[in-house]
Order: sequence, then C-alpha cells, then structure tokens
Amino acid sequence: IAFGCASAPTEGEKPPKHAKRVQVALYESTPRPRTATLDVLDAPPSRPHKQFAMLTCDGENGEEGVMTQAILWKARQIGADAVVRLPPDIRRGGFGIPNGRVYRYTAIVYTQ
Repeated sequence: IAFGCASAPTEGEKPPKHAKRVQVALYESTPRPRTATLDVLDAPPSRPHKQFAMLTCDGENGEEGVMTQAILWKARQIGADAVVRLPPDIRRGGFGIPNGRVYRYTAIVYTQ
C-alpha cells in the first residue's frame, strides 16, 4: 500500500529558495513536459509506472521542509507524475554541511 499526497504549483510559481541545490540523475533521455501536479508517496504505487530519475538535495538537519519543496518543484519541471521518498543519508561533516542530510526521491511516470 502506498500512502501519499499531491503537490500542486501555485499560480505564477517561482523556483523555491534551494532549487539550484537539487541534483538530478536521469536514467533515460526521454523529454517530458512539465507536470502541474505531483503525487508524493512513501512507497512505490501499485499502478504501472517507470522510474526515470533520482533527485537529491544536500541540507542541514532541520531543513527537510525547504529541501523537499525544492525537490518537488524540480520533479514537476522534469515531468514526473509522482515521487517516492527515500530515507535521507546522514552526513557527518564534510561537503561544507556539518551534521547535514541528503534528501532523496525517485521520480516516476505512470505508464497507464
């Protein structure tokens, strides 16, 4: 069972504060139009789908909200129908972010 909610852009939406920090690893080069809504899931959906990218964003502990907002915005920009939240990686020093986290999501498109 997958639980989630939908993320929808506001009228005249601008990139969120940390949008430039989101990194995207595309698994394929198929161009997709931007999506207006996005399902945000804690587990892969039961309906047919295909994973096509991973999105990550480095941040400080306590920045999960702003990092997630940036990832969801970027997922809509690359044409995702949904994202599946993955556990964050904990960083202890290094990368200029002491005690930070790497927030991670898998982008998917529905195939039916």
